[in-house]
Amino acid sequence: MKVITVSILCILHLVGYAQQRKFTVIEDGSRIPLAGVVAKGERGEILAVSGRDGELSFPKSLKNNTLQFSLIGYVTRNVDLDELNVGDTVALYRDVQALEEVVVINTGYQELSKERATGSFEFIDNELFNRRTGTDVLSRLENTVPGMLFDRRGQSADQLSVSENNIIVRGVGTLSDDIKSPLIVLDNFPYGGNIEDINPNDIESVTVLRDAAAASIWGARAGNGVIVLTSKKGRKARPMRVDVNSNLRLNGKPDLFEYERMNVKEYIDMERELFENGFYNNTLSNRTRFPAVTPVIELLDLNKRDLLSQEDLEEKLSSFATNDFRKDYERYFYRTAKNYQNHVSLRGGNDKHQYLFSAGADNNESVLVGNNTDRYSIRTNNNYQLLPSLKMELMSVYTQTKTTSNSPGDYTVLNYDVGKQMYPYAVLHNDDETMASLVKTYRSSYIDTVGSGQLLDWTYNPLRELNSADNINEGNAININVGINYTLNRDLQFDLRYQYENIRNTASNIRSEDMFYTRDLINQFSFLNDGIVGYNLPIGSIIDKSNIHTKSHALRLQANYNKIFAHGGELHLLAGNEIRDAQSNGNVFRYMGVDKNTLGYSSVDNLTMFTKWDRLGRGRIPTFGSLTGTTDRFVSFYGNGSYTFKSKYTISGSTRNDASNLFGASANNKWKPLWSLGGKWNLAAESFMGFSWLNDLSLRITHGVSGNTNNTISAVPILSIQNASSSIINRPQAVIQTPGNEHLSWESVYMTNIGIDYRLFNNRFSGTIEGYSKISKNLITGMEVDPTTGMVAILANSGEMRGMGLDLSFTGRISQRIVSWESTFLLSYNDFKISHLNYDFSNTRGLNTALGNGSRITLNNNQNNPYGIYSFDWRGLDKEGNPVGLSEGMETTDYRSIINNTMIGDLAYHGSALPRYFGAWRNTIGWKNLAISFSISFKMGYYFKKAGLSYTSLYQNGIGSPDYGRRWQKEGDETHTDIPAAVYPADSRRDQFFLASPANVLRADNIRFDDITLNYTLDKSALKNLPFENIKIFAHLNRLGVLWKATSRDLDPDFNVGNAFYPPTRQITIGVNLNL
Repeated sequence: MKVITVSILCILHLVGYAQQRKFTVIEDGSRIPLAGVVAKGERGEILAVSGRDGELSFPKSLKNNTLQFSLIGYVTRNVDLDELNVGDTVALYRDVQALEEVVVINTGYQELSKERATGSFEFIDNELFNRRTGTDVLSRLENTVPGMLFDRRGQSADQLSVSENNIIVRGVGTLSDDIKSPLIVLDNFPYGGNIEDINPNDIESVTVLRDAAAASIWGARAGNGVIVLTSKKGRKARPMRVDVNSNLRLNGKPDLFEYERMNVKEYIDMERELFENGFYNNTLSNRTRFPAVTPVIELLDLNKRDLLSQEDLEEKLSSFATNDFRKDYERYFYRTAKNYQNHVSLRGGNDKHQYLFSAGADNNESVLVGNNTDRYSIRTNNNYQLLPSLKMELMSVYTQTKTTSNSPGDYTVLNYDVGKQMYPYAVLHNDDETMASLVKTYRSSYIDTVGSGQLLDWTYNPLRELNSADNINEGNAININVGINYTLNRDLQFDLRYQYENIRNTASNIRSEDMFYTRDLINQFSFLNDGIVGYNLPIGSIIDKSNIHTKSHALRLQANYNKIFAHGGELHLLAGNEIRDAQSNGNVFRYMGVDKNTLGYSSVDNLTMFTKWDRLGRGRIPTFGSLTGTTDRFVSFYGNGSYTFKSKYTISGSTRNDASNLFGASANNKWKPLWSLGGKWNLAAESFMGFSWLNDLSLRITHGVSGNTNNTISAVPILSIQNASSSIINRPQAVIQTPGNEHLSWESVYMTNIGIDYRLFNNRFSGTIEGYSKISKNLITGMEVDPTTGMVAILANSGEMRGMGLDLSFTGRISQRIVSWESTFLLSYNDFKISHLNYDFSNTRGLNTALGNGSRITLNNNQNNPYGIYSFDWRGLDKEGNPVGLSEGMETTDYRSIINNTMIGDLAYHGSALPRYFGAWRNTIGWKNLAISFSISFKMGYYFKKAGLSYTSLYQNGIGSPDYGRRWQKEGDETHTDIPAAVYPADSRRDQFFLASPANVLRADNIRFDDITLNYTLDKSALKNLPFENIKIFAHLNRLGVLWKATSRDLDPDFNVGNAFYPPTRQITIGVNLNL
């Protein structure tokens, strides 16, 4: 009986569909299906609303009725139903007078029009997204979203791409540096791969979710905002369209001489002074390790031992003073970077099937010779109308990457001995163009004679290293996304979605015998046996390999209910369940004594403490291997709903409950309920707001809670098993990586948002003003514990942070006649402070982090910004050139006393290392087929700490500073310099005090000319003989320079210049887009 009943119901359901008349509403010209079109009858009653595919259904019995089709931003159209046949399309025209574009926001769970959104969403359409060029997705979003800050501190100046960790949405919401980045969502699921694997040419639009009402649907991973990426898809009722994009980007060769450095003569004079003071005596007399010294010290030692005349010494030192290592390094290790980007896509479709196929190839040559990155991607998207009520979507992406990292690195990365920066008068070629030998680990006088020619060459030259290096990282990523949509009736739909990710990364670093590292190890572990050299480490290559394999599954079942009532109400509900399982396994291992011809390798004894060659000490052969594995599981239940009445009043709400295996078996901690409430009032629709110049005025308010998840800690202990070679007793051992914390729970981020949206004077001016407050609770920070437990500190929920901010955007269409001009201004302000910590950090003496450059979070009880710039109290220089500070309220030069008696709470707080005010001004001007666009950005209200002069680092590690030439040298200099006098021996506490003084803290405020784009477009309507539909030729210039900065020093505050980097170089991109 049940079977018969079900069969009858199914037949009636199909009969009902057979009695429906279906039409598709499209945009005139582009023929894109339009969602949200309202069809009304002659009496104004609502008969149907189009879905995402633009389809509308009417009862077959409905006759002799004039239908009215309307959608915001389009001209309302009346059509006689009798004139339409089943399957016909109804075209709506853009309302040119309104100049509006309907914005459909994708949250990753639903699509909704911005008109009924209560939360804080920022939508970046395809045109704005492609205004900038680049091979990564995130860099194209820079200076496009209010409240989204790009923090490039620590990046090299030539690096354009950014990762999630460089992005901060509406301030910091956590006290853990590792989880401050926003959640990235790609095609409805969190993205678990490398963000640089996503080809930006495959992206249709981006939506940034900034407040709790927008982001809380993503639950415990959305406390720092959500970036939703929507890929391109096939289009209904469109013939096949072929799009070809090709461009070349050139990145200027760095100028290592643009920033002032300690000059070579000063460096040599400093070495002579240190030599005369006996600084190198112990090094030169060391007959155990024979540590390397510079050529100048070798010459001075020969002269001291009467093996080199004074005249020859002076001649050679004068010759050294004419060298500059930057010349050779810039010539051989840097180049103009080139990036070739090519992409082709085919898409189209009909009522039953829409398709897309795309392929991309990117080849990137870094400014560092030897470093290259290649990316190849293939993507497919197919949508099928299997039944009138059943649709299926199939997406697949395959990405292959190859990164070659053979360069030794930036200029100051090269070192000798143990962490000593390469001397500035080094040369890479001799006068006869042969490769010059640079000191590395041992003295030149030692390696010239050691072994009597029986050992491998023990000399070092960076060019030889560059030519011999073979360091490659390869990645393969597969992403499969399947969606099924079933429409039960006009109001109720069910979505079933599944995503599978499979990511493999393999790294291989082959160090042949031509590389110093391999030759050095083989020589160290060689020995003499009856006058014949033997090898504990066999001759051959050393190969380090690592593999990481990540697989994830995500499944989501969701019900969507959308009802439009005749009285003018709209009800939109969704509810669902989601599960996710991600497993990652990795291994690291080393092969030694590899024969590159046969690929055979040798086993080595890594447990025995060997005596090294010629009394160089004792040690084990450094080999290693490890296995790692992690499993993350999440379960979520969620719901979201909104009700709109007569397009005037909207209320919304969402709820989500997350569970994770990170928090053990305790249900109270494992589950995390998250929620939001919101409302919107469309004041422009009220009768008392009937101003002709007011097109839209809406007030929004939301409040809710989202969260953060730190998957590096757990409620249960995490152990690391180490092999015997890592133990002093030659036995395997277990090390507690993270102690268990049964009270561990999720971080919670509460946010209240108030927003105003407006459009004025026939939409000529539009914008948004939003203010918000943000409270983060249960933040995970370090907390001291009883040392008898075996730990001095653990990570626990012990912090709270509060903040507030303002986001403003304004767009004006200044001219719309022969010359069009659109101008957009973005302004953001945020201020965040640590409001509470369970442990009083103000009374601790752990000053290293607090006195850093603000790149790491500083825990403090003074309600300061977590990324703060601090310094000691500074009283200038005394008459002998010594820096003066305070200890117990008294001026002093007793630096031990200053450091020991200064608590974190006593430090001077200058301000945030992140800008409190930032924004951009973007302009687009068009004339006929020509368009030009430029952007100017600004950052205000923050500080940075420059790299100062440390005599300890200069003497011991050779790290110079341009401040050396500005140091105090005679009485009276203290009136015009704040650089301390040189002292010998160096006082490390004196240096520590000076480096952390206000003398090295500078205002970072700046205004910079970001970029300018010029493009010329031709289409077939203007040139009938054109062999394609249209062509756009463009040029994009990026990083055009700093227009103004608060500091007068020749430094770029947005890049970690200091000792290691050069200023940003300009980029130019030229390219063409073809539509066939």
